Amino acid sequence: MNGWGTRLYRAALHAYPADFRQEYGDELVRSVHDLRQHARIDRRRLGLRLLGDVATTAPRMRMEHLMSRGTTVAVVVLGTILVIAAAVGSPVLLLGIVALVGLGAVFIRRHDRPIVADGSSTAHWYRWVAAGVASFGIGFVALAIDGDDELSESVWAICAASWALGLVLVLFGAVLATAHLVGRRAA
Repeated sequence: MNGWGTRLYRAALHAYPADFRQEYGDELVRSVHDLRQHARIDRRRLGLRLLGDVATTAPRMRMEHLMSRGTTVAVVVLGTILVIAAAVGSPVLLLGIVALVGLGAVFIRRHDRPIVADGSSTAHWYRWVAAGVASFGIGFVALAIDGDDELSESVWAICAASWALGLVLVLFGAVLATAHLVGRRAA
């Protein structure tokens, strides 16, 4: 490719995420040069091939980059749930969902941290158990707020969701506690 073609391809690479461009941009430009020189592909056909490649892969990579950021996913999920809860119109349901999503977001955010092989990743097992107990508490608070003999659908949904989440968190905490105990005995 001549200087004009290289500049055009570099401009097309801006469709990709910045970290991808920084890591692979120069290599991609070199491979296009090699294709042009060694494969004897004419400029128009190579340009169409590259345009098709950028058009199909860049949007997918942008979406993967966006979805790999836990904060973005949490904001989108929270916003969607808030809109649905506001449409239903139940303040108890809205409060319960916000509490559950907030609790879940705290623990989902932890996936961004690396797993450490020295056992420190299991040292805080009690936080998971405490979060599970807190989730059970949200269900009991929803029951206390409703106060009727017959549960409404929204309160029932909050109770079921918070108790299910609480059970999962407590069981996960128990697994971490067991792994921590086994790791300490092995050391």
